[in-house]
Amino acid sequence: MCPRPWPKSSSRYPESLEAVYRRRDGSNGGRQGPRHCERVESEISEGKGEKEAIALALDLSALVVLDDKRARSYARRVGLRLTGTLGVLLRLHRMGLASRTLEEDLRLLEEADMRITPELRRMVLAADPGKRGEDR
Repeated sequence: MCPRPWPKSSSRYPESLEAVYRRRDGSNGGRQGPRHCERVESEISEGKGEKEAIALALDLSALVVLDDKRARSYARRVGLRLTGTLGVLLRLHRMGLASRTLEEDLRLLEEADMRITPELRRMVLAADPGKRGEDR
């Protein structure tokens, strides 16, 4: 899972991710990709995407977006700031960048087979900035 030194042009890694490890002069300064990759690889058994997201977040001290329960638990244990899909969606609504209501967005996520518990749905809707001050 852990990337080896990236060549000048890599089709395996998205350009934006690779750019994180490149210097302005085009070199990668000898970096091997995310420093924490081996640590994450050995400590959790989650999917490749979750492992890479956690390793990159550790490397960059960045917020990580995870929905998987075990991956979120590991991210908390290692001190990462995290959010999930619903947290990102709520932030978009709070910033006024959403084109639909929060209720419509939740329905679309559920139609796409995202599991949202009734309790979590109520919590997200209660935090909806578009509903503040309205009776529910």
